[in-house]
Amino acid sequence: MNRPALRFDAVLNRLDALFLEASATGEVTRSEIILSYLVIKLHDQWNFRSRQIVQASSGQSEKKMMNILRHKWSPKKNIAADWEPDWHIPNCAICAAKLLNIPNFSQLQDALGAVTYIEDIRRTRNAIVHNVPGAFTKFRSMTLSKYFLSNIEPCFLPLEINPHTGRSIYGDWCADLRAALQIAL
Repeated sequence: MNRPALRFDAVLNRLDALFLEASATGEVTRSEIILSYLVIKLHDQWNFRSRQIVQASSGQSEKKMMNILRHKWSPKKNIAADWEPDWHIPNCAICAAKLLNIPNFSQLQDALGAVTYIEDIRRTRNAIVHNVPGAFTKFRSMTLSKYFLSNIEPCFLPLEINPHTGRSIYGDWCADLRAALQIAL
């Protein structure tokens, strides 16, 4: 495993410890805070590590990589200097890798394309962070259709058992992301 994978694994190990603490505490408020942090951090770390995977594979500096992407992403539009692809969305990271002509494109495409839970993490994070009706509607739709749960608070979703696997939803999310990262590198 290279540096992005090792660092992501280290972050996940710390998040695993927090998950155990949140699931063991009897204090609802403390558990809510820890689990909210955990979902946000998991999403943000995946975004950051997806970006690192593409950058490491391209062999470019961050600045050069972003300049190339800004010019190739939408050639007819003038893209702002602070624009970046939505790295956490596998198709966006894959598209960026393709535009950069990375040598291990097929391996990266297979790995990132296999991520199945990032949309669940994203919907949960958005419901926690944005606290707007649209985010809650998407979250509720996802929890009902995928996990058969209704009226679950977004921060407590990771504690629930996935009816398809019998493991915690958080455990499934992390296993999915770890597997993808290891394949990509």
